Amino acid sequence: MLRSYVVVAIRNLRRQGFYSFINIFGLTAGVLSSLFLLLYIKDELSFDAFHKNADQIYRVGMHASIQDTKVDICQAMSPIGPTMKTDFPEVENFVRINYPGRELVTKEDQQFYEEKFYFADSSFFSVFSFQLVTGDPRKALVAPNSIVLTESIAKKYFGEDDPLGKVIKTGSEEWQRIVTGVMKDAPVNSHFRPKALISYSSLPAQGPSAWGNINDWVYLQLATGTDPKIVEARSPAFMEKYTGELFRQFNAKADFYLEPLLSIHLYSKNEGQIEPGGDITYIYVFSIVAIFILLIASINYMNLATARGTMRAKEVGIRKVLGSYRKQLMIQFTVEAIVVTLLSVVLSVVLAFFLLPYFNDLADKAITRDFYKDPIILLALSGVLVFLGLVSGSYPAFYLSRFQSAQVLKGRASSKSGNPALRKALVVFQFSISIIMVICTWVVYDQLNFMKEKNLGFNKDQVIRIPLEGQEARKKLDVLKQALLTNPDIYSVGSGWATPGGDFNLNGIFVEMEQGGFTEKGFMSCQVDAGYLPTLEIEVVEGRNFSEGTKSDTSNAVIVNQELAREMGWTEPIGKRFKVMTGDGLQTREVKVVGVIKNFHQRALQEPIMPMIIHNSIQNGILLVRINTANTGDVLGFIDKTWKDIITNRPLQYSFLEQDFYEKYQADESKGQVFATFSIFTIVIACMGLFGLASYTAEQRKKEIGLRKVIGASVSSIMLLISKDFLKLVGVSILIAFPIAYYAMSNWLQEFEFRISPSPITFISSAGLILIVTLLTVGYHSLVAATGNPVASLKDQ
Repeated sequence: MLRSYVVVAIRNLRRQGFYSFINIFGLTAGVLSSLFLLLYIKDELSFDAFHKNADQIYRVGMHASIQDTKVDICQAMSPIGPTMKTDFPEVENFVRINYPGRELVTKEDQQFYEEKFYFADSSFFSVFSFQLVTGDPRKALVAPNSIVLTESIAKKYFGEDDPLGKVIKTGSEEWQRIVTGVMKDAPVNSHFRPKALISYSSLPAQGPSAWGNINDWVYLQLATGTDPKIVEARSPAFMEKYTGELFRQFNAKADFYLEPLLSIHLYSKNEGQIEPGGDITYIYVFSIVAIFILLIASINYMNLATARGTMRAKEVGIRKVLGSYRKQLMIQFTVEAIVVTLLSVVLSVVLAFFLLPYFNDLADKAITRDFYKDPIILLALSGVLVFLGLVSGSYPAFYLSRFQSAQVLKGRASSKSGNPALRKALVVFQFSISIIMVICTWVVYDQLNFMKEKNLGFNKDQVIRIPLEGQEARKKLDVLKQALLTNPDIYSVGSGWATPGGDFNLNGIFVEMEQGGFTEKGFMSCQVDAGYLPTLEIEVVEGRNFSEGTKSDTSNAVIVNQELAREMGWTEPIGKRFKVMTGDGLQTREVKVVGVIKNFHQRALQEPIMPMIIHNSIQNGILLVRINTANTGDVLGFIDKTWKDIITNRPLQYSFLEQDFYEKYQADESKGQVFATFSIFTIVIACMGLFGLASYTAEQRKKEIGLRKVIGASVSSIMLLISKDFLKLVGVSILIAFPIAYYAMSNWLQEFEFRISPSPITFISSAGLILIVTLLTVGYHSLVAATGNPVASLKDQ
C-alpha cells in the first residue's frame, strides 16, 4: 500500500512539474539555510568540549579597582595558581599561560616573526587535552628553555626531520630553546590555539611584587562535584591575605572570580581575552532565524498546495466515487508532502557539501565536509524531514480530502474552499519576519559603516605600524627615523609603546586635584616620542606637544587628554602635577602637564574613551610612519632597504594601522554577512509563498475576472484588483515588523558605547524594498489573469 502511495506521489510531482519545482526549490532553500545555520551554531557550541575534564576546568579572572576606576579582566596574578592549589583543597591542578607578544624565531639562517608562542606550566598537558605526538607530556615543559612545537611549526622549521632535542631561538635576546615535544595543531574549536609552548620556568623569577601584576591566564582544575561558587566565596579573605597590604598602598582592591571553560568562548566579555571569542547573542539570533526559515518554507508548501487544490478537486471526487475513504486521501497527500520534503532534504545535503567552502569563507569557519556523518546533524535532518513532511502536508491533506464528490464533479469545488483568513495570516507572518530581517541587516551595516567612518580623533589612514623588537632596533630608533625622513613620500615618523586599537596600560597614579592635594586614580597610560601625536594627527588643544630638543620632557613632562581633565574638574590643566614612581619602584617624583590633547578612541567603539596620561619616551617599541599612498610600493621598498641597512639582526615586519584597527570589527562584520545572506534567503522563500497565494487567488477569482473583462474592465484595473489585497497584507506586516525590529536593534546597539540611532530611512527603505518585491511577485499572476480569455473561465456557467 505504501508503495502505491509513493508511486502516485511521484506521478503527481511529474505531472505538475512547474509547481513541483517551486515546492522543492522553496523547501530546499529553507532546509539548506537552516542546515548551514545549524552547522554554525553547533561549531560555536562545541568550543573546548574536546578536553577530557572540560567541566572541571575554570579560568581565574579579577574584579579590580583603583579608587573609583573599575575593571573586569580575565587574567590574574602569576602566584595565584600555585597558591590556590596549596590553600584550597578543591583545586586539584592549575596551569598558567603567559604571552609576551609576537616572537622572533630563529633557526640557523631562517628568521620569522611568530604569534601565539605561549609560556605554560608543566601541568599544561595534564589539565588540557591537547594531543602530544612525540615527547613526554609530564616532562615536556618542566626544564627551563624547553619548547613544544605544533606539527605545522615543526614542519615549517625542521621539515621532515625529527625536531626532538634540537634548538630553536626565540625572542629579542635569541634565547635557545630545546624542542622537547611536538603536539598536534590545536583544534579550530579551541578558545586559544597555541603554535608553540615554552616552559613557564623559562620566565624570570618574580618576587612578592608579582601579586601586583595581572599578566597571566590562570586555569584551575577543580575536584569533581565542586561548586565554583564555594571557591569564589573565599576570595575576599584570600586576596586580603596575599594582596591586602600591597594594594592598600595604591588604594586598590581585587577579587577573583571563576569562568567555566565551556563558557569562555561565547560568554566571556571582560578585558584581556587570550584570543577573540564569540557571542552567545548571535547563537540565539541564528537559532531563531533557522526556525523561522523552516516555518516559512513549510508555509510555502501549504499555500502552494491549497492554491492548486481546485486543480485536483476532480481527482478527489473520482477517487471518492470509486470507494476511497477520506483517511486514504489524507495519507496520499501527506505522503506527497513527505516525498517532496525528502527530495528537498537530500538535495540540501548535496548542495551543502559543495557550497560548504563558500559558507566557511563567509562565516570565517573551518567546518569539514564530513558533517553528514555527525549523529546530531543526522538526527536534526530526520527531525526536519518529519516536521516539514507532517506540518507541510497536514493542512493540504485535511483541506483537499474534505471535497465532496458530488460538488467537485459539477465544477463547484472552489466556491467555498479553504480558510482565506489563515492563508493571509501565514503570509503576514512570512513578510513580518522578512521585513524584520531586512531592517536588522540594514541597521547592522549602518553601525559597521559608522564605526569605519567615524572621526576617531586621530587619522589612521596612510600610517604604517612597525614593531621594534630587540635592543638594537630601539637604540637605533633615532637613526632610523632620520633616515626615513629623507624620503619626500614619508611625511612624518613617530614612536610609542601602544597604538589606537591596541592595549594601553591601566596604571594607578597620584594626581593633583583642582582644590589642591593629591588623590590616587587609575588612568590609561602610554609612552611616546615627540613625533607620535603629529604622525597620528592627534590635535593638541591646549599647551604644547613634547619637544625633540627638550630633554627634560622625558622626566618632567606629561600630556593628558580632555577626558582626564574633565574627570579631574581642572579649569587650568597646564601645570597640574602627577606623582609617578621612579625606576626602582620605591620613590616618587613629580611631573607636570604641558599639554592637553583632543580625545581619541584608544580602543574599539564598543568601549568608552578613557582618561589618559601620556609620558615622553625616546626608546619605544612601535614605529609609526605616515606615507604618501600614491607611491606605496616605492615607499615600502625604501623602508625595507633602510631597515636592512640599519637594523641588521632581524627582518622588517609591518602592518597598516587602518587594517589593525578594523580587525576589532571583523567578527561583527562576518556575522553581519551571515545574517544578510540568510535575510536574502528568507525574502526569496517568502516570495514563493506569496507566489502561491497569488496563484490561488487568481484561480479562485477567474470567473469574476472573466465577467469584469466581458463588461469592459481594463487590464490595469484587474491587475490592481488582485494586487491591492496583497499590498494590504504587506502593510499589516510592516505595522507588525517595525516595532519588533526597532526594539531588537535598539537592544543590540546598546553593546556599543558609540552608536547610531535606527534611522526612519532604514525602516522606510526596507518596507519599500518588500513592497517592490511583492509587486513583482504578484504581478506575474495578475498579468496572466488580466490577459486571459474570459470565455475559458465562463464556459461552465
